[in-house]
Amino acid sequence: MKKNQIGLSVLLCVICLNGNARLLKDVSGEIIPFISKYSETQIKEKIALPLHSDNGIRMDDNVRWALDVQEKAVPDEPDATDYELTWTLLEGEAKDVVVGVDFNFKNWSAENYVFVPAIVYDGNRFEVKEIGYPPYWYDKSEWRKDMPTTTTVQPTLGKAGSGAGKIELTTGNASTPLMAFILHKRDRRGWFRLRKGIGWGIMD
Repeated sequence: MKKNQIGLSVLLCVICLNGNARLLKDVSGEIIPFISKYSETQIKEKIALPLHSDNGIRMDDNVRWALDVQEKAVPDEPDATDYELTWTLLEGEAKDVVVGVDFNFKNWSAENYVFVPAIVYDGNRFEVKEIGYPPYWYDKSEWRKDMPTTTTVQPTLGKAGSGAGKIELTTGNASTPLMAFILHKRDRRGWFRLRKGIGWGIMD
């Protein structure tokens, strides 16, 4: 029987004063691999996996997966860890399946600074003006020095002070597949950069 492999390489780099373990502890952070099964565009089943386990993952009676996780230190980056995750289909046939990794921060603040290159700056928590392209301000009354940072309609976590929000993006929305953050009122910062281990997809 031929084994089919899907590889996803995840480069987890946490840059902070006290190392990555302290940062993850500050936000009650977890790295959670998963397998999702879809029916058209809807998730039919999602299974969260332990980061380290020697047991195979069975989605049903006929499908069984294995997950291998390799951790490596990053040269010249003492606060960074390189994780390489490989899902292997051991039994059965996989259709409409997605593998991935969730980064779950339970102790998160809506005031943390969130950055995704070329698309999200400080969670895009700015004033919004609905205007076509090119975004030109025709109303001269808006031409003032005290005008707050204002953008056209963009993915946003909501205006500053509005509480929790949600942004959904693909890797193609960013100039590079990276998400960074700075913890509010703490000298802690971190970033996650993804690189894939398969020969197709929008991360090429």
